[in-house]
Amino acid sequence: EESLEGENIKLSGKELNGWVNEMEEKLTSIRDRLDIMETEKEQMKEVWESEAGKLWLVGFRIHTNRMRRFTRRIKRQILELEELACELEGLENKLIAGAQRL
Repeated sequence: EESLEGENIKLSGKELNGWVNEMEEKLTSIRDRLDIMETEKEQMKEVWESEAGKLWLVGFRIHTNRMRRFTRRIKRQILELEELACELEGLENKLIAGAQRL
């Protein structure tokens, strides 16, 4: 929080940027886990050869593909949010500089 002439101005740009970075890290972790699951799926395919195993693999593939599409959509949204957060932080800095000149 910045204080100017007795007025409190709540800045959100830096906080938002921090949150966006946190979300990017979590998304990377999710992608890493999906990669691990894909590797484990391949290992299971070698061991579990049956009709049930084939059905499981099909279902697994469908769900992991959905998760990958979902994480790509989230990544695009996070990038857009990151851009907006940077713009917000820049605007806040300009407003503070202008207020301090008054």
